[in-house]
Amino acid sequence: MRNVDTAVQAARAARRLVEREFIWIEAKNRETGETESVGFVSDINDITASVVDGFTRATVERTFVGAGSLISIGDIETANDNNYRSVEITLSPLNDDIAQAIRGYDPRQCHIQVYSGTFDPDTNALLAAAEPIFVGRVDEAPITTGAEGDVSQITLTCRTDAQELDRASTAKRSNENQALRSATDTFFKYVTVMDSITIPWGEKWSAIKSNKAT
Repeated sequence: MRNVDTAVQAARAARRLVEREFIWIEAKNRETGETESVGFVSDINDITASVVDGFTRATVERTFVGAGSLISIGDIETANDNNYRSVEITLSPLNDDIAQAIRGYDPRQCHIQVYSGTFDPDTNALLAAAEPIFVGRVDEAPITTGAEGDVSQITLTCRTDAQELDRASTAKRSNENQALRSATDTFFKYVTVMDSITIPWGEKWSAIKSNKAT
């Protein structure tokens, strides 16, 4: 169940509100390998707003670049189960900040969060910290360059982290792989020689050795 702030509930009941969507992308700098964060909002103005981080649930203040109608977010399904959800976010590469986030940085498998914020139409103030409505990763980010007169766009196909439950593991049952998790974990230390070790069941070890000798 999603908790809704009382001020937001009152504004919705009175039908006096303005909704805005925020996008927060944490992509990798292609040159340094460091994580670069950039935010966009479906408004014409840049906005510094409080949002609830979808990973830590902490309320943080972030700055979002106004992209207006250059952002289009598909329907986001909500359900209480372990199935992963996906959403398509369409951006315009004509915006310099968007182009930098997708072309200048590497968005593959980067974290992405989508928030929904409710504003008072009279004061333009955010009624409460914007809540995350989608948290996941960017699976694909193709850039379509239209011919003369056609539209160019960037389509981000995003999926929630629940998809990791279906992903096949590349880890091996080896001592070396186990050491990557914990250097003192020796659970698989003898796994490579176990098929050659005879384990006595119901008889003494000395009897097994004498049988092998004969």
